[in-house]
Amino acid sequence: MSLTAYLKSFPLTPSSIIFALSGSFQLINGALSLLSPAFIAQSQQNLNISSIPALHLIGLTSIANGAFYVNAACIRDRRIMYWSILGRAIGAATFAKNGGVWTTFAYFEAGMVVLTGLGLWFDERFGKEKGTDEVVGETVEKGKVA
Repeated sequence: MSLTAYLKSFPLTPSSIIFALSGSFQLINGALSLLSPAFIAQSQQNLNISSIPALHLIGLTSIANGAFYVNAACIRDRRIMYWSILGRAIGAATFAKNGGVWTTFAYFEAGMVVLTGLGLWFDERFGKEKGTDEVVGETVEKGKVA
């Protein structure tokens, strides 16, 4: 079996795997931000944020975003993945502008822009949905409105 044939038979695409891992990380981070006093204390120190409700808000946002990413990965919604590249690029620029500890977040977001882009490129070039966007079990040909 050739590599291309093997990759086409694999149930998840590279972009879906990258997106699912990112979403899972966000879900775990969000849950820890809400449930672990030690994690909250460490976040207060690392991020220089004294407000526990602000950290809880960050945690809730991480859970919501993580669930959204995992869902998009499971249904292989590449449109959402493409839009996430824009959002993450804006996030990376914003975090980089703030400097300090936020630079780490900027590097992470920039790295996710590159990884998601590479995963999507790989899907387009070698994937079983080559030339299509798969959304909620439907295959829509590129350039045609459903």
